[in-house]
Amino acid sequence: MSPIWRSLEIVGTDALTLPHWQKGLGAAELALLRPYLTPRAERATTFPCERTFRGCGCRYRIVEHDGATIVGICDEGHCERRAFTADEIVLYGFKDSKLAAALATALGLQPLTSTADTVTTKVLPLATLSGEDGRTTQVLLVRTRDPEAALDKLTLHLTSKPILLFPTASNLTPSVVARLHHQGWPYRVLENLLFFRPTGIMATPDAADAIAEMAETLIGVMPCSALAVPEGTRWGEVTLTFNGNDSHVATVQVRGVRQRITAHDLGLLDTRTQRPDQRKRPVSDLG
Repeated sequence: MSPIWRSLEIVGTDALTLPHWQKGLGAAELALLRPYLTPRAERATTFPCERTFRGCGCRYRIVEHDGATIVGICDEGHCERRAFTADEIVLYGFKDSKLAAALATALGLQPLTSTADTVTTKVLPLATLSGEDGRTTQVLLVRTRDPEAALDKLTLHLTSKPILLFPTASNLTPSVVARLHHQGWPYRVLENLLFFRPTGIMATPDAADAIAEMAETLIGVMPCSALAVPEGTRWGEVTLTFNGNDSHVATVQVRGVRQRITAHDLGLLDTRTQRPDQRKRPVSDLG
């Protein structure tokens, strides 16, 4: 299990100093997560020491003198006093907008323009999907070690069934899973679909299909949205793969971003039978 995904549940909306982050993740994993962290306005009031990380209960209590001198005093008297710089006590938390956009893009979804519209801070909205009949569903990231509490709030406030993503399966207890099945809320574990790389968040080959299957159970076939093609993309970086079980469904992949498309998305349905039209269409008709 990657400590990065666990950090989404353990830290959630809280913030830590960089030494705390590095202790929990390691230097290599922190480097991968660092683009999605942002400094907070408030500064740390305590700071870990080596004894803290070895399991001792002590830590430095931060004392500031006239906003210039910053001193750490061991709250149990075990460690020598030490001076801190202002940069050392900066707290870093997740930059929700950037993280949500990166996760949505990696899953082949259109990112939201704002992540502020949510019923609880423990749930991060990633995308909104619309069906052909106007039905919608939200794709939500549940980032807490207590998913039961998050589900309580979602049950009270949501008017349609959501697609839920959990960073790991650690907190998916039998009672949580039973509740999700009872409410008919499809879900997946993100660490099985995505992974962090120096170039960004990448998807497994079946990630986009997993999202599409969940969307189909709630709102019908997920419509094809405009596929974002990064500037400088070459034709050789675009792949089109047909679903082995359904030749009427294909997957387009551009630099690791995958999107499911159907004959309906391309306007290739016979209007009488609602089946894919076997006739050849002029290229101009396809836009």
